[in-house]
Amino acid sequence: MAIKDEYREVKRRWQDGLSNADLYGLIVTWISKYKMIIRSPSLPHLISRLCTDEIEYIINDFIFGEVYADLRDEMI
Repeated sequence: MAIKDEYREVKRRWQDGLSNADLYGLIVTWISKYKMIIRSPSLPHLISRLCTDEIEYIINDFIFGEVYADLRDEMI
């Protein structure tokens, strides 16, 4: 599966109601796998939040928050 397909899979699983813990795991796995090729300037900010912020906030921002709009644009 390619980077954009896996990104869409995270969003699809969120729409399907996957638990926050499982979504967080998918996001961490996706970032770990593709962090060297993602060009989004907000990626370092997202990575810094993974161990310091609440899972729910990270997921909400990743899926539809303005702070990671550039990341979503890159994945479209």
